[in-house]
Amino acid sequence: MLAQFLKWMADEKLVNLDNITKNDNDGFRARFRIQKCAFMAQQLGLDMGYSFNSYKHGPYSPTLAQDYYKLKDKESRPDQNLNFGEAVTCREIMTHYDDNWLEVAATLIHASKREAEVDSLIEYVECIKYPYPKKYIQSVFDELRKTKLAGVFNKLV
Repeated sequence: MLAQFLKWMADEKLVNLDNITKNDNDGFRARFRIQKCAFMAQQLGLDMGYSFNSYKHGPYSPTLAQDYYKLKDKESRPDQNLNFGEAVTCREIMTHYDDNWLEVAATLIHASKREAEVDSLIEYVECIKYPYPKKYIQSVFDELRKTKLAGVFNKLV
């Protein structure tokens, strides 16, 4: 499924797959965007089977990284197109918001699994994402609540 997902990302111009193995800003950005898009797609119900850990730039899956490097090394091309309902939401989020927003948004979603209250979630993310002011984190949270990803916050009080 990952090959189809990467092809979809490339077709939607969300990532340049040729940059995955580059050791520069373009390479970092390609890998960053794959990680965030895959994480959000899984939150929307596309189970690719990856688990994500907290990381400097938001949720990160080492297994996902290994897999997209392997696919890139083999120049693997999927034989079918990916067609899933989450694609519209992922495309909208990935094209509408910048990488800073994606980092904070993914961190909010990931951290919401350990926090029970909105205020404690915002404070926790403010602590681990100290370059971002609390007002910005709150605005990202408020914007997330307007997307289809809002459901992940339903348990918060």
